[in-house]
Amino acid sequence: MKKSISNKLFVTISGTIIFIIVLYLLLNTFILDDYYIGNKKEELVKDYKTINRYYNKATDISDEKLQMELEKIGENKNVNITIVDSEGNLIYNSGKPMEFNKENDTEQRFSYRLSLSDLNYAIGQLEAFVNYTFKEELERNTKYVIDLYSSDKLNSDFIILNATLDNGNILTLRSSVETIEESAKISNEFLLIIGVISILLGGAIAFVVSQEFTKPIQELSNISQRMANLDFSKKYVGETEDELGILGSNINVLSEKLEATIRDLQEANIELEKDIEKKSKVDEMRKQFLSDVSHELKTPIALIQGYAEGLVENVAEDKESRDYYCEVILDEAEKMDKLVQQLLTLSKIEYGSQEPDMKEFNIVKLVNSVIKKTKVMAQGKNINVILKNNPDTIVIGDEFMIDQVLTNYMTNAIKHVDEKNIIEVTVENVAEDNKVRVTVFNTGIQIPEDKLNKLWDRFYKLDKSRNREDGGTGIGLALVKAIIIKHNNKYGVENVENGIKFYFELDVSKNNKLITE
Repeated sequence: MKKSISNKLFVTISGTIIFIIVLYLLLNTFILDDYYIGNKKEELVKDYKTINRYYNKATDISDEKLQMELEKIGENKNVNITIVDSEGNLIYNSGKPMEFNKENDTEQRFSYRLSLSDLNYAIGQLEAFVNYTFKEELERNTKYVIDLYSSDKLNSDFIILNATLDNGNILTLRSSVETIEESAKISNEFLLIIGVISILLGGAIAFVVSQEFTKPIQELSNISQRMANLDFSKKYVGETEDELGILGSNINVLSEKLEATIRDLQEANIELEKDIEKKSKVDEMRKQFLSDVSHELKTPIALIQGYAEGLVENVAEDKESRDYYCEVILDEAEKMDKLVQQLLTLSKIEYGSQEPDMKEFNIVKLVNSVIKKTKVMAQGKNINVILKNNPDTIVIGDEFMIDQVLTNYMTNAIKHVDEKNIIEVTVENVAEDNKVRVTVFNTGIQIPEDKLNKLWDRFYKLDKSRNREDGGTGIGLALVKAIIIKHNNKYGVENVENGIKFYFELDVSKNNKLITE
């Protein structure tokens, strides 16, 4: 059996009821007789005093009030009353009132002596009346003697009070012990029945009370068990104002405080993990940056060093040569500065130290701005830049970063356009995704399919020999990739008929207004 509080309470209450019933039966069996006998003795003493008082007021035994009191005591209390004079002559016996004939007093006394012999010898009573030992005991003690008396003839026990009345007559009051024992037996039997009923009824009541009493305790136990498992969703809903109600309210408060504390600790732990991760990324970024810079700056540093040494050693004797040497040094220094700036920007974006500033802006206006910015480069190669199907569209993003993306796409298109010299820029809405796609197409030689994905890797160069000549760093498309990923959007490159197109997507603002021309 599960050692729950309800079971313990049920067993305790039921055990207490059984213990009380059994204890009462034992007390009734072993003590009730003595209690009854003691009580009966006290009643016999009271009866003796009552009879003595009435006897003193009466003129003789035939007095009506005395007769009524004797009959009442005898009948109501089941007491046998006998009165004899000092010589042993019977004056009164319960149920047999005496009428004396003064003329024949001696014979009548003799006849009653015989009648008394027939009646009281049978119950062993007359011996107590006539023996001198009893008379001496009364004289030696108080006015009455009370004790238990056993009759071998009747095989029964009696309580007998022998007393001397104030007029000198001897009073004997006798009560059977058998009636007392029978009463105790009946009482025990009745008590046993009541006990069985009490045990059954008390057990049922104890079960109901234990269940109702322990229900809130079990609820509090379940709540505490959940709290131990860090589940604080369950609350105590009892409405009592006793100790259990106060305990439930305190547990609710404790649950809320623990939940808040643990939530704060979890948030702090998350922040700590982010800080650790950020620090780890910063360390990784620093190492990657140093590795990239040291790798990519070898060539320009070598060129600058070589041309600078040439100037120092006066290799270039004429002014034109010296100017050329200086131009190379300046050009390589500019490329180094551009490379470092792009690497720093890329590292900040990739490792989370520079987040996009998401705002609404007009993507078409930004496209026009970039086209104007690269107009000089395009005109230098007689490139025809076409802006097609471009309704004004409001998007959400970091305008400065998207400017970098467009500039990279445009400069790459200008560098790699073929002799047809056509560049097309398109802004089109992807209605089903609520996006806008910006595409930059240039005519030219297609890129092998197995190398398309490599274009987005930092420092990847299709034509390494030409890359330095056109000023490319190999960082631009890697920077595009990092920026668009931060915007949670798509980017890509595709080989199409007559050339290549690069694209990226942005989210359209809810406040977008399309202007169709």
